[in-house]
Amino acid sequence: MRRPERLVVTCAGGLDDALAATLTRIADDAGLTVEIVDAFPTAPADRLTLTGPDAATEPGGEPGTEHWLWWVHDDSRPAPDALHRLLRAVEASPSVAIAGCKQVELDRPRHLLDVGVAVTRSGEPISLIEPGELDQGQYDGRTDVFAVSAPGLLARADVWSALGGLDPEGPPPAAATDLCWRARLAGHRVIVVPDAVVGHDGTGEALFAGTAAVREASLWLRLKHAPALAVPWLWAWGLLTGLGGLVSSLLVKEPGRGGAHLRGSLRALSRPGALSRSRKRAARTRRAPRSVVRPLRARGPEVRSYRRGLVDLEDPEEVIGDGTGSTASGTEATGDHDDFTALATPERSWVGAGLVLALLLLGGLSLAGLRHLLGAPALTGGSLLPVSGSAAELWRHALTGWSPAGAGAPVQPGPFGLVVAVLGAAGFGSAALVWLTLLAMPLAA
Repeated sequence: MRRPERLVVTCAGGLDDALAATLTRIADDAGLTVEIVDAFPTAPADRLTLTGPDAATEPGGEPGTEHWLWWVHDDSRPAPDALHRLLRAVEASPSVAIAGCKQVELDRPRHLLDVGVAVTRSGEPISLIEPGELDQGQYDGRTDVFAVSAPGLLARADVWSALGGLDPEGPPPAAATDLCWRARLAGHRVIVVPDAVVGHDGTGEALFAGTAAVREASLWLRLKHAPALAVPWLWAWGLLTGLGGLVSSLLVKEPGRGGAHLRGSLRALSRPGALSRSRKRAARTRRAPRSVVRPLRARGPEVRSYRRGLVDLEDPEEVIGDGTGSTASGTEATGDHDDFTALATPERSWVGAGLVLALLLLGGLSLAGLRHLLGAPALTGGSLLPVSGSAAELWRHALTGWSPAGAGAPVQPGPFGLVVAVLGAAGFGSAALVWLTLLAMPLAA
């Protein structure tokens, strides 16, 4: 690999004279010509194209020489030979437009983050690699993948310009996956090069951006790349699943996760104008049918197995060590991870069987005792107040911080009021209260 002649620096956080002088001095010390571009990374691609006597001609080279853009985050640490291995891979496969690196933990380089990114049917980017999984070369045979992570991403400059670069309308955690998706639909290949390694902490990436950001990214990607006739149905389905995620999180007593899931859904669904512009840009570069990415999607059994692995890792009953309770630790041949820890976990029956039995029993008792409520349009009588008659009044009661009971007192609005407000605004408020009463006993389990 020859030495570069010119250095192009893009400043995303603003450029001042002191920073420009420092970059120029560093380039002069290295014997390079530096060009400084003051632009955000999601700016139009023409702000990031290479400049010179002829953008299609390498200085002193032949016309048609390819240019490549290499993305290196400020919180990532590429291996010294990472770029060399990426360039060697794309030189061997001229059809490749985007190549990515194997991602490992920054402080624990033997622990994998991802080796390429898969996408589920719902549009969620996942790695199919369990957290903390050791790099033992088990994924070194991977080549073509759906997408790659942004740190260490190598993109051909002409393809980057044709695609318009990163989508400025979409959520940042979805940017790299969306770029790879559009490249695939434009007829190009996307590969991962396991020999090229980048250390990264995962912060801000679609795989590790938090519940709200992951939900927003997955829903945005699904709406952006779906057929036009399917968009209204997917929009409605996204809203229903967002509300369903909130309700299910309340049932398992994790309201924070459910709230984040709903926030991500609303952020993705509340920007129809940005979504329309993004879809139009993607349509202009699409040359292949949408089904071309289907073989690269994560299959259902793979996703279920991956999610079961995540649940097992979160199990608080896992026994660490030899199962005796001893805290003594000897020298481990594998460094800071014991490959045989899982073998010390005692066998136990599935604890969900008791929960299912309790739900069935309590549900039967509730239906038997309150069977007169089946089919009732609303609950009335006693001190039970009816649901507010207008949507504005429903939302006022849900969001107000004052209780009119007695002489009145300040209160903290609860999530139940928001659920009732959403259902009431949709016309199901009274019926929802009836069913909440019928299901109160099983829900208490």
